[in-house]
Amino acid sequence: MEIPVTIGQQPGVLSLVITPDEDNQDPEKKKKKKNWRVQFAVNASVIGEVGAEVGLLGERTNVVLSAAEPETAAALDADIAELSEALEAVGLTPGALRVRRIGAPPPKSGFDHTENASGKLLDRDT
Repeated sequence: MEIPVTIGQQPGVLSLVITPDEDNQDPEKKKKKKNWRVQFAVNASVIGEVGAEVGLLGERTNVVLSAAEPETAAALDADIAELSEALEAVGLTPGALRVRRIGAPPPKSGFDHTENASGKLLDRDT
């Protein structure tokens, strides 16, 4: 679902998905534990695109936070210990807690595209 939100003075849309986690295919384990996954993302000009995926997998709560802007990702990473404490405070057991940067440029491959004009990489004899 998409939910209209206001961040500061800026309107935006919060995308939200809640699903049962179907990764666990063992029927006996499914009876004992319910696994859930919540994903959401919001884009604001002040902080850029920010998202989270929260998975309740058995007894553990895994959280992956993502941010497009390096400063936002660094700020989230700096507060990851507080997230662990907050999960424990509400009775959840923290599992994997990570922050990743989305939209980062791919690592350099050693191939500089600017030096190659259009058509230079094609074999014109074939």
